[in-house]
Amino acid sequence: MKKIAILLTTLLLLSPAFADSGVGIKYAFEHSDAIQEDVTCLTYGVYNPFDTAITATMVAEGDFAEYQYRQKDLDLDAYTYSNNSKDLDVCFKVPKMVEDCDSPVKLTGNVVATPIRDTEIQGSGAVAKVGVSAPLELNVICGTPIGMTILNSIEPNIFLGVGIGGLIALIIFIIWFLIKRKKKKVEPTSNQRDEYMSKYSDLMVLHKKISADIASQEEVEKYKSLRSELEDLRNKL
Repeated sequence: MKKIAILLTTLLLLSPAFADSGVGIKYAFEHSDAIQEDVTCLTYGVYNPFDTAITATMVAEGDFAEYQYRQKDLDLDAYTYSNNSKDLDVCFKVPKMVEDCDSPVKLTGNVVATPIRDTEIQGSGAVAKVGVSAPLELNVICGTPIGMTILNSIEPNIFLGVGIGGLIALIIFIIWFLIKRKKKKVEPTSNQRDEYMSKYSDLMVLHKKISADIASQEEVEKYKSLRSELEDLRNKL
């Protein structure tokens, strides 16, 4: 459930007086990771339920205050309620401070949503800068993804062995596939063999006539055609 902090400023100066402007903040977290030497931005919801338009900003306080990066601001119209809050980022750029990636460094503090300009409190003549805060704990980490952290924690030689084993299995599969494909030939059918023998018999008859010089020109041409056909059949067989 989102947490909502809203500032309904009450200042007790000479007499009670209520602020006519201010800023509220919505947030759904109190902890976050921040990668060292990188920019980490967190998004909060800010709103202005008062009758005066304001310009709001986010200010870091605590251990990480000095690491706030490029402070941003946002204009908020009057009567901008929590159900219509606007997103406003607060960013950090934390320097290298983690030596052991298994042991994050914790920084604690607050993020304060506040108007940039001072707000005059009606009825008192006093001027006060009003704001509302949300607690935050930053865990400064190395930035290594958790999946890689787990992999890195396992003996690298195990993965090397698995990789080599997988490569050998792949090579064996390729060799098996090529051998199987080479052996997979179409077996000659009995019809093909009968056709071959029939044409071969006709070829021998014509060959005898040609050798005896009694073959006609048509028979000579047929002999040549049969030789070509038999050569094709032999290749198929």
